[in-house]
Amino acid sequence: MPVYSRLQLRQSLGQDWLRDTIVSTTTSSVWGVSGSINVVDSRQADPSLSSEGMYQRAWIRVAGQNLRVATFNTGSGAFLSAMLGTIVASGAEYEVHQRVSPDEKDRVLTDVARSLRFRQEVTLPSVDGLTLYSLPDSVLAVFDVRYFADPTNSMGRSERTVPWFKVVPTGSGSRELRIAPSLGASQTLVIDAVIAGSLGTGDTATINLPDDEWLLAGAAARCYSLLERDSPGKEAERYGEHRSRMNLLFARKQATYRPAYDYRIQLDEPF
Repeated sequence: MPVYSRLQLRQSLGQDWLRDTIVSTTTSSVWGVSGSINVVDSRQADPSLSSEGMYQRAWIRVAGQNLRVATFNTGSGAFLSAMLGTIVASGAEYEVHQRVSPDEKDRVLTDVARSLRFRQEVTLPSVDGLTLYSLPDSVLAVFDVRYFADPTNSMGRSERTVPWFKVVPTGSGSRELRIAPSLGASQTLVIDAVIAGSLGTGDTATINLPDDEWLLAGAAARCYSLLERDSPGKEAERYGEHRSRMNLLFARKQATYRPAYDYRIQLDEPF
């Protein structure tokens, strides 16, 4: 499946879905004046425009920093913030978010990623004679369990079926996989499972998706819900219409990509 980074997803969400984001690079050094910081991009300059209120209170993200824009200079293309920031060299990539902050976009991307479900193999190294294995928290359902008898053999790993398995909740709140009979050392359990999606922190964190619209439609719906909640009448109605369309698209993508559930038929106890 294609791999998408948090940076790609956030920028696509802002530019293509919410239409509230500029992504560009600085054309001169980011410099501070009297405790404030400017982000200068001459490509954004347009002296014919009035700078009154333009980009005011927007969020600018540069070098991992989120700054609020106090004023925008239409003559130079400088975004002026009264917040302290780290000096950034010319050519640094930056983002301007006008309606939904980059932090809020990151939060909804994380939340929607966690709601996604994928069917894939999860591997665990075997321990000689062990019949109980702790399952990772991301594993939500187990359909089948196999093992590689010779996992390092490039010519053939000797994949075989585990005769019996069961997932059992423990007193500590975790879950363990019980198998019978036990395996030998240096073998690999292969668990056919449904797992929850996850998107780590940081712009370089990645997630594998069959279609990025699956995640982005859900994230856009949540962003429009936030805008709808905080906007006056007519604007709230418009955002509500966008939210409904995004929710419908997300539901269609869920129906397309949600995993099939087909458990192996077996006895409740090992024979």
